[in-house]
Amino acid sequence: MGELKLEQNKLIFQIEQLRMQLCNLAKEKGISHHSVIELSQELDNYIVQYVRQYGGRNSKAGEQSLSRSSSLPD
Repeated sequence: MGELKLEQNKLIFQIEQLRMQLCNLAKEKGISHHSVIELSQELDNYIVQYVRQYGGRNSKAGEQSLSRSSSLPD
């Protein structure tokens, strides 16, 4: 069970890293720039992977992890 939690935390970390990169890139280049759109799509893929693996909002673990990460500043 500990290995599963480690993998979940790694995925959350990747999502948060991409989210921060996306915010910075969007501020720098604007939200319609092709590099911002590409990074947004990459982030979407990680989020979909997270929801598929950990149940997203219907999962207690997913709910706690995502609500904690969504409270981080942009």
